[in-house]
Amino acid sequence: MVSFPDRCRFPRVSAMTAACAVLALAGCGTARPLVIGNPAQLGDLYADGALTDAHGNRWDIGFMPGIVPTAQVVGDSYQRAWDVMADMGSYGIEGGNRSFARTAYRFAFKDCIGKTIGTGIATDYQDTSRQMSELVREMPFGWPLQIAYRPVWGYVLKPIGRVAAGTVGAAAGIVAGTPTGAVEASGRAFVAVSDVAVMGTLYPAGRLVWQQPAYLFSVVNSEPDEKQNGKWSLRIVSRGAPVATAAAETAESL
Repeated sequence: MVSFPDRCRFPRVSAMTAACAVLALAGCGTARPLVIGNPAQLGDLYADGALTDAHGNRWDIGFMPGIVPTAQVVGDSYQRAWDVMADMGSYGIEGGNRSFARTAYRFAFKDCIGKTIGTGIATDYQDTSRQMSELVREMPFGWPLQIAYRPVWGYVLKPIGRVAAGTVGAAAGIVAGTPTGAVEASGRAFVAVSDVAVMGTLYPAGRLVWQQPAYLFSVVNSEPDEKQNGKWSLRIVSRGAPVATAAAETAESL
């Protein structure tokens, strides 16, 4: 016969195991406060992809795009498109020995195909492999999210993006490189429209789609630790007075 206390022991153990798993994911075993308990940090993280910790450190969270920075990406794209069209006809012989056509073809083949696609993809694979190894070993702030998305980003999505962007850029450079007024106009229009379509529309839309699950994963973590500065897309961009000290000074002044 199994006694009543013995039968109740297993639910207790299961509940304790589940609680420990939640605490490990959220980082509650440390002295760092949870982000989800700070309304200012919640709004800041969603709007700017950054947060200020209890010590006054301003952190840029690289895997959180933020609404404001994404809007800036859109604005920059439209500004570049305007600048390309506004400079129509202003290119010719530059310094007496360098034409716009030469610059465009150099951009198409050396920069877009050689660097963006060729060298870039090789670097992405190398960096992702190194990052995955370090993630497993160190388990930093937000590690469950990062270990889930980094292989997809580094091995699949980023290389695909490089191929797409490099191909568009190379095509734009080749078209824009023909040194005639008519082709220059069509080339510039192609460059401007491509920039707005990719960098002004598709890329920001992708950032916003990604931000939603990234935000949900991030808010159940504790604040970053200073030893993580410069790693795992976590970077201190400015330092200030600790929050508790600032609050005490305000109270004293009143």
